[in-house]
Amino acid sequence: MARAPETLSTLEKGLAVLTAFSAGRPEWGVVELAQHLRIHKTTVHKVLATYQQWGLIQQDRTTRRYRLGFRLLELAQAVSPVTGLRDAARPELERLVALSGETAKLSVADQSESVVIEAVEGREQMRMTGQVGMRNPLYAGASNKLLLAYMPPDTVARIVADTAPLEHPARTQPQLFWAEVAAIAHAGYALSSSEVERGVTAVSAPVRDATGQVVASVSIVGPSARLPEERMQSLIEPVRTAAAAISGRLGFQP
Repeated sequence: MARAPETLSTLEKGLAVLTAFSAGRPEWGVVELAQHLRIHKTTVHKVLATYQQWGLIQQDRTTRRYRLGFRLLELAQAVSPVTGLRDAARPELERLVALSGETAKLSVADQSESVVIEAVEGREQMRMTGQVGMRNPLYAGASNKLLLAYMPPDTVARIVADTAPLEHPARTQPQLFWAEVAAIAHAGYALSSSEVERGVTAVSAPVRDATGQVVASVSIVGPSARLPEERMQSLIEPVRTAAAAISGRLGFQP
């Protein structure tokens, strides 16, 4: 990412270290993290030591490797809109899993990506993992395109221009892509199959806050082999009902 002239390089390095930790890579050693970020290991060590002092990072005394600290959980509780969304959505996600057997998840938009903020995994042995924190681009997939569909057109155009690959239909067939986005907003749901990941199908509907603004998407996601067209169609209404119930808990009145 290019650094804006007014940003602080020291702060950027510190944030680069912190955000290198993820669900897919929860632990780092100093040397490998320095190599990964291309930052001198002395700088990385100082940053980690500072974060450790503030409780944002903790070190395993045996392995000497670092992981995120519990202080971040406390800070996360301050993100009240997200917390409220998760609390409102959890019962509905559980109902969707009980109904379908497939994974149900709640996603929100974060700039040009979607982020899964709550999920309940399906009951089938082979299931899609709704990993909290998982990010995906907004130009593909039911839950992602649904969030995109309710954004201002200039925002959609910018996101597509900045993130969609040249071979993506959003670039190669823009008229069809814009027609699809408009159809999603009009219908109030989105379907996708093998768009983000091959063999994965999803059904999504919008969640609105008290002002009527779309703030999240609720989805059922599972293997395409278990979600053929007929079954996808049968799940549209349950997903829309779940989204409406969550919206109602957030104060939305249609």
